[in-house]
This record gives sequence, C-alpha cells and structure tokens, in this order.
Amino acid sequence: MLAHKLRGSMELSERKKKILHVLVDEFIVSGLPVSSKKLHEKHLLEYSPATIRNELFSLEELGFLGHTHTSSGRFPLPKAYRTYIDKLMEKGTLKKSEIEYIESHFKHNFSQAEDIVKNAAKVLSELTNYTAIGFSVDNVDENIENIKLVKLNANNLLLVVVTKRHIIKDTVITCEYDVDDNYLSAAEKILCEVFVGKTIQEAASVDAKAVDVKVENFKHLFENILKVFKEYIADEKAKVVLEGSSNIFKYNEFSDIDKTKNFLSIIDKREQLVNILKSTGDIEISVKIGKDENEQLPEDIALVSASITVNGKTVGTSGVLGPTRMDYNRVFLVMDMIKKAIENIK
Repeated sequence: MLAHKLRGSMELSERKKKILHVLVDEFIVSGLPVSSKKLHEKHLLEYSPATIRNELFSLEELGFLGHTHTSSGRFPLPKAYRTYIDKLMEKGTLKKSEIEYIESHFKHNFSQAEDIVKNAAKVLSELTNYTAIGFSVDNVDENIENIKLVKLNANNLLLVVVTKRHIIKDTVITCEYDVDDNYLSAAEKILCEVFVGKTIQEAASVDAKAVDVKVENFKHLFENILKVFKEYIADEKAKVVLEGSSNIFKYNEFSDIDKTKNFLSIIDKREQLVNILKSTGDIEISVKIGKDENEQLPEDIALVSASITVNGKTVGTSGVLGPTRMDYNRVFLVMDMIKKAIENIK
C-alpha cells in the first residue's frame, strides 16, 4: 500500500485521467512543458486539440498542472504526481537481465545489515540513474551471543561482537599495556560473563563496576568496550550510505544552480536524511513528493523509499532521491525486485 493516498473527495472524469496520465508520462521523459498540440498529435488523436486545451485548463484550475507563461505547455504539480502514482501509473516489467543482476547481488549471506543496505543502494542507483540512499537500523534489541578478542599486535585488539544474525561491531581497541594470550583468554571470559545475553542497549548501560576491579588491567579494556557500544547506538550518521550522488546532474532541471544547491544541501545533512528515511515506517513503498509532503525535502525533490526486511526483521531502509518527475514506475519495479531478493537471504 502506498503512503499519502489522494486527498480530497473529487473524482476526475475518465478523460481527465487519461490526459493527465499521458501528460505526466510525457513530462517524465522530456522534462519540458507539454502542449495540447503535442498531446493530440503524439498520444490523443481521439480528442480534438480544443477539447484537450479545455481539459488542461480545468486540470490547472484544480491544482494538478502549472505553466510558466500563457502560451507555454503545462507541467505536473505535486498533486498530479500523487494522483499518477496512486491511481494512474501502469506497472511495467524489468528485463530478465536486470532481474538476474539484482538477484546476483543478494545471493550470499551477509554478516552485517549495513552490507545489505549498501548493496541495495548500489543496485538502486545503477538501475534507476538516481541518487540512492540507505540507512541501517540499530540492532540494539538483539541479544549478544559472543564476544571475541583478536590480538593484532602487542597492544592492539580487534573486538568482535556477535548477535544471533550479525557481527554488529568489529572495532580495534588500543590498550595501555602489552597484551599476552593469558590476558586475552581471561578478558574474553569476563566480558562474556558480563555481556552475553544482554541486548546492545542493555550492554551500553552496564556499570563499569560490573567487571572485577580487583584485576585493574581489565577495567581499562572494559571501559573501552562500553564506549564502543555507546558510540554504536549514537552514531546514526555513519549508518547512512549514498550512491550515485552525481546522477542528479543528468536531469535538465538541475541546470538551475538554486535547485542544485537545494539537492546538495539534503544529501550533505546526514541527520536529516536519517529522519526522512525513518518516517517511512512499515509502509511497503513510501513516496514523498516535495516540501508539501515532507517539510525537510526541497519542493523539486521526491523520495521513494522502502524498509528492508530480512527473516521478518527490519534491518534498514533504502530509497532514491530524484526530481519530482522521476520515473516512478521503474523505481517501484527495481525496489520491489530488490525487496524480494533480500527476503530470500537466509
């Protein structure tokens, strides 16, 4: 089910729907205002140019279309895109090679949710030619199953925290002293006694006194590990991935420097991207068109996003940012296929 169903009770006539459908399709491809003459000659021979002109005027009065000057063609406004997405868009198909390409990126198991999100963003960007974004959610509610310490050199350790389905963190910790194998074995045992069975959220709240402070050398290591857990929960910016940032320049409306600045300001504010993606919720595919539907978006930008689910658990969100005239049909097809491929991950 799509978000933001068409507001208002007015039902357009079948003729208005057809004209609006064709106009939006044409504008998505060309990015140029569409005239009644072009609609008649290219798509709607069954209607006279005068009839099409009258219907375009009516659609403009109803808030679906705009125009730059009296003699120009019309272009869709957000209300037109919303109607198009919710009621008019015809579902197409992907090529067999595109389906195989998507499936090939999600055939193997992933140890971390971030890797799934990165893969989804990469494929989305490549197959839609828009800027793809992704956000992996915290696994703060998963129980810790094991903690391993791997010696890298005399005083550097690799901390590996394992939950049921993920390696949620692998971080290098520097100790103030040289570490031998006996120390490593004893430290692992204590850490597992303290943390295994707790969620990440609970682990981050453990008091440093929980470790046996009689063994003073373990206290420094323990405090470092608590710091790792707290940073993992807090660092949402690091969980945002971007692919194809320069794709936006392929669309002629972004030859306008102000529109380009607005777009770049969005992808530069990672916290803002997180907030926008989080608002997707449990909606299968969510569409937000410009500032009217999400105040954090510029008026000329649309976001199509969807939650990423593995084994029934949401591990992140992925989506594309593009002009409001983006090819929604293709974006939906690619996102739907990615979701299906991810759901098959064991």
